[in-house]
Amino acid sequence: MPRTTHTYALFEVSRATFDEIAAKLREADYDHAFDADGTTIDMHGIGLRAEPAKPPATHGEQLSVHRAMEAKCRELEALLGLLLHAGD
Repeated sequence: MPRTTHTYALFEVSRATFDEIAAKLREADYDHAFDADGTTIDMHGIGLRAEPAKPPATHGEQLSVHRAMEAKCRELEALLGLLLHAGD
């Protein structure tokens, strides 16, 4: 029987990333992909695909957000003015 070895490179990722990948693998019954203590996932033969990117906001959407932010700033300026002159 030919002798084979199995190695992999380790890439550290955030806990949130690891947990998201681990949950999806466990849900698909890929428990065999985890090492004994569950801290490493051997992803041999498993590919990752990103979610589709969101399209950029339209000019109208950007303008709407800008106007809402301006209104909020005016509101906050008015409240600040009331607070500054409350002791007069």
